[in-house]
Amino acid sequence: MLERKWSPDKTLETSQRPEEREFISVTDVLVFIRRYLVTILVFTVAAILLALAYIATTDPVYTAQTEVLIEPKLPTILQQQPAEINLSLDTAQIESQIVVMQSEKIAQMVIDRLHLTNDPSFNRSKSLSERGRKLTGLLFQLVDTGKDRPSLPASAPATSKKLSPEEQKIADFERARRTMATLRSNLDVRRVGVSYAIQISYSAPDAELAAKIANAIAEAYVREQLSNRTAEADRGTEWLESRISQLRTQMNNAAQAAQAFRARHDYRIGGTAVISGDAGPIPEEAKTKTVTLEELEATTESYRKMYESFLQAFTSSANQQPTADARVITSATRPLAPSQPRPKLILALGALAGIMLGAGVAFGRQMLDRSILSAQQIKDECGLDCIGSLPTVFGRRGGFGRFDEMVHAPGSVFSQSVKDIRARIGMIGLDKPIRILGVTSTSPGDGKSTLITNLAAAWSMSGARTLFIDADAAHGAVTKRLASLSPERVPVEKPGDPDEIKRNIVSNSAMAFDILPSPVVVAHNLLLAGNLQRLLGALDDYEMIFVDLPPFTAGEEGLIASSQLDAVVVTAQWGRTPVDLVSELIRALHMARSFVVGIVLTKVHDSTMGRLRRRAGQAAR
Repeated sequence: MLERKWSPDKTLETSQRPEEREFISVTDVLVFIRRYLVTILVFTVAAILLALAYIATTDPVYTAQTEVLIEPKLPTILQQQPAEINLSLDTAQIESQIVVMQSEKIAQMVIDRLHLTNDPSFNRSKSLSERGRKLTGLLFQLVDTGKDRPSLPASAPATSKKLSPEEQKIADFERARRTMATLRSNLDVRRVGVSYAIQISYSAPDAELAAKIANAIAEAYVREQLSNRTAEADRGTEWLESRISQLRTQMNNAAQAAQAFRARHDYRIGGTAVISGDAGPIPEEAKTKTVTLEELEATTESYRKMYESFLQAFTSSANQQPTADARVITSATRPLAPSQPRPKLILALGALAGIMLGAGVAFGRQMLDRSILSAQQIKDECGLDCIGSLPTVFGRRGGFGRFDEMVHAPGSVFSQSVKDIRARIGMIGLDKPIRILGVTSTSPGDGKSTLITNLAAAWSMSGARTLFIDADAAHGAVTKRLASLSPERVPVEKPGDPDEIKRNIVSNSAMAFDILPSPVVVAHNLLLAGNLQRLLGALDDYEMIFVDLPPFTAGEEGLIASSQLDAVVVTAQWGRTPVDLVSELIRALHMARSFVVGIVLTKVHDSTMGRLRRRAGQAAR
């Protein structure tokens, strides 16, 4: 009976010391990008295609701009004063004028002037169905081969229905409100820097219409300012007229009182003489008041001066034409190029959104993914070391190495990786060399057969007599490709007889090692511990024996056979094999008292493989 080389308990104790990583390296980022590059590219291309569809189905929008300068002016009466008065506008006043330009009153003046309510092009909205029809038409233009193009379904024409007066009133109101909302939503008014200039911008599908509306808004604002000035001047004139009439009456009454005083040659005037020009009688306390001629003449002169001053102001106000506080300094012209859509910006934003969405989806998949991706993950989750990794082979069917890769391409990156794995296995067995090595995996297709055949070829090429036992009876991939074995059924005289089993060993000159085919293993039931133990005890003439064990998902027969081996190597496919399944396999092997050397990652898309390629290239030279 073969002796065990190491205690599995001791090995498990020394291996389960995970080292936590506190940072993400650049290599991890590159591996993440390389693994999910297809996902990120798919979302990016989809976002760019959506951006192109939006650009193709969006009508161009033109923006026209005009500028209005606000000039604060003194009222007409204050302009006659000799003192200098400087008027200035603060930010609140400028913002107030911007609100006036955006008000519904100005918008209604523009709508009425340009008849926008009944303009179908102005009130036209872009629906999703129209975008779909336009996009379909563009696609037909791209793939047009001269054949009859199928007619696209058009929108059903609006049927004319006679409305009642009340319904017509509601429809007119809704159309007017939609027109108002469209006009105000496409209007942009803002201050130019810290100046008194205000920029009015309007966007419309028609360049000529955009310029007309921008100019109409500026003109409506100036006209509104002029109308307010005119109304203010009219109110001032009416007040001056009424005040002049009152002063005229008061001046005449005061003059009559002074003339009456002179006619009487008296220094007092009693009774009910009117000296103030008021229509009411003199109060009782004023009847005994002594009034002199000088007071009467002074009163008359005061009324006369006031009358002349108001009369002069009225004459000046009547002769002065009201002016607005704003004027147009730049008129809007027809824009030459559309302002929207902006293809470059939309494509850039679409690509950025696609990259971010793809990266987010990839990150979510990464967080939910429990497959093995790194050697550190093997150390942390399984408590074992990763003793090597086998890279993918670019341009090869299946993307992986062949069973005879070591023979036909000994200098390749794949073969170099196999040599590195062999060296690590040799270092592990320095005290007591490993003679019987088994390789297993969690599921078929993880690359265990490729690994074990190339390991056997590596040992045999070094001069050691090597035997390969294909114990994976359910698949028998190595037997079918390398052994060229005879019949599927092997005649058995003595089940489990080592001598009879040895007579069925096939020599493979191309691989330089012998093969015990899987039909022989099945016929003699070598997966039983007793049969396998007797056979291995009779194979003293082989320096190295490799056993291709069944995968873990095929059953527990491989676990029983692994207990008779010196060591076992577990293979896991990079990015595919769940780490939980590998941990379960490791626990099962330890329960079977099998010594697990480590784990080998297969079909690795790691950026570190680039360094292996360069090293392999230098070694070849």
